[in-house]
Amino acid sequence: MAKAVHIIRYGTVSDTVCLEKAIHTYDLLGINGNMVAYTPGAIAKFIARCLFKRTNKGFFVDPITYAFQDKVELLEIKSKKGEGRLKKSIDKLIEIYGEPSDKIRQMQPIRTSDFQEQRAIDTFCERVLRFQFARIKDFIEEAELERYLLYAAELTAFDPKSRLEPKFLIAPYFYLNGDDKDWRQWLTINLKFIRKSMELSSGSFHEIPVFGQIVISKGLLSDQDGIERICREYSNVNCAGINIWVDGFNEQEVDYNLLRGYVDLLRRLKVKNRPVYNMYGGYFSTL
Repeated sequence: MAKAVHIIRYGTVSDTVCLEKAIHTYDLLGINGNMVAYTPGAIAKFIARCLFKRTNKGFFVDPITYAFQDKVELLEIKSKKGEGRLKKSIDKLIEIYGEPSDKIRQMQPIRTSDFQEQRAIDTFCERVLRFQFARIKDFIEEAELERYLLYAAELTAFDPKSRLEPKFLIAPYFYLNGDDKDWRQWLTINLKFIRKSMELSSGSFHEIPVFGQIVISKGLLSDQDGIERICREYSNVNCAGINIWVDGFNEQEVDYNLLRGYVDLLRRLKVKNRPVYNMYGGYFSTL
């Protein structure tokens, strides 16, 4: 049986004290893309200090591309006068990703029509992957921390530069909402992103494993045809792993049928010993 992997999320800079104290309790550090875009220095220093020499641990960056798809008002903060403006961390991420995420500055969400051309998929995919691959490394090089890390690694048997790279890359992904008539189009687009990401990783990003990320609405767990299609499509994509997140799914409160659908989904996705990581799980997921 494969070893269970414990993932903990990096929330804010203030979390680093707790994350360092609990370093022995988790295997991977998951970091949201907007945090990496906005505070790369604090995150890079934490990785250099706490993860660099622990070869059994690592990190990954969640590109959170789904955030530009729906309910874009959640990306704003309100002033005392009630005026909204984009969160600085989101604006920084938009600057990095470029089109079509820059539509959010006019409060226009990304649509399936934005990815009808393969060129749009290729360009967006390359930017999202390069960000995950290079943001931490670039900051460390700019801050002249790299030479100190290389010196610290001289007595060890691992490649120091690879320790500054994520354990895996996540292909751009968008939300599959069973109440949205376009969810099957989003599914097709997500699969195209995975295939392009695998191609890019092989050519430009040191062949780092590529994961697909599935974010679905809770209601889809009751849609047998929908779940069957999702599992069939993802089973035909030879990515290194799958991350899963069921929106609004509280394992302690949902009924038996949803739990059964959830277990069925996870079992079907785990093909060829491919790992399936739950991004927001509770005690039921641990079992």
